[in-house]
Amino acid sequence: MRKSAAILAATVGVTLATAGGASADVPDAKVQTFSSATQTYQVCDTPYSYGVAFQYGAWGDYVDGCTVRLTCPATARRACRVVSDASFTSLVFDRYSKVTQNARLRVFPTATSNSPIWWRDRSCSDPYSYCESTDTAHISPGQSASTQCNGVREHYAGAPQATNACYITMLY
Repeated sequence: MRKSAAILAATVGVTLATAGGASADVPDAKVQTFSSATQTYQVCDTPYSYGVAFQYGAWGDYVDGCTVRLTCPATARRACRVVSDASFTSLVFDRYSKVTQNARLRVFPTATSNSPIWWRDRSCSDPYSYCESTDTAHISPGQSASTQCNGVREHYAGAPQATNACYITMLY
């Protein structure tokens, strides 16, 4: 029994040492922007990752997310409607993984400001490897909004990788 505990502790230590640190956003997220005459849509997807066990006090493996941000055109005749959406997916191999995700919608006074006027969090959880949350708001012309998300996947030996996706839509 003692030998098993020592092997488990050594394995966890090596796993944590090689997993790398977590941060607010992954540096290699894929960001895409799509526009039409009445809206702009932006999405960021993170590469699949094992996450970092219990990082930032998480209940499982913390998986870094990404951020998307758009501005309501200063020329808009009325307030823009912002739709914030986020999803978290864990690959399914031999069993489902419980997942949770937090998404934060922030509103900024201008396109270049880094100090939000306000923000609101939405969370989701699911025992079957996928969850999604949505939020909406209206912002004035010239203001901007962002969505930032991150997730946590159940921690167990052989757990699959997971990915975050953050979306923001600006309807003028």
